[in-house]
Amino acid sequence: MEIVRIAGIDPGLRNTGYGVVNYNLEDNSIWVSNCGLIKTPAKFKGIDAILYMRDELDEIASRECFQESDHIIIEMPAAIYSAKFSSGALLPVACIAGCAFKTFDKEKIIPVYPTVWNSSRKKEKTQENIEKDLGSHETWLYDDIPKAKSQFNHIIDAVGMALWYMKVNYLEYSEG
Repeated sequence: MEIVRIAGIDPGLRNTGYGVVNYNLEDNSIWVSNCGLIKTPAKFKGIDAILYMRDELDEIASRECFQESDHIIIEMPAAIYSAKFSSGALLPVACIAGCAFKTFDKEKIIPVYPTVWNSSRKKEKTQENIEKDLGSHETWLYDDIPKAKSQFNHIIDAVGMALWYMKVNYLEYSEG
């Protein structure tokens, strides 16, 4: 059985989502596995929070599912160039994204801006489209399931990036 695996990483200082989209080339089945959320404890601030997230990304990168992934899609914070966003909030996210770039196999990494993979849609529409293709996020296979409903957004975005890449490169792609 030949399976294509695409992992997604949605970096954040407080919460980083991750997940793997799997596609069986023989029977055209697609499913989500190894989802989770790295949550920085409140006691860590500033540089300590970045270092904590870096260490957690190291652990995630060592997992078999990420080692076996064909590509790892990492979101880059495009908003850093927008006057609407505070660079003080976005620079740590850029640091986390940079840590992810350094941590995962550089031959597999694909950087992507949010406006590329989600076509600049609102979060609700993006989530609706992802779940239309992959089923409800509640049915996905989790390594680490969040406790708060709002924390699923990071995982859904990570899986959405992986799905986008899978559609563009392995599936018949159609805008939804």
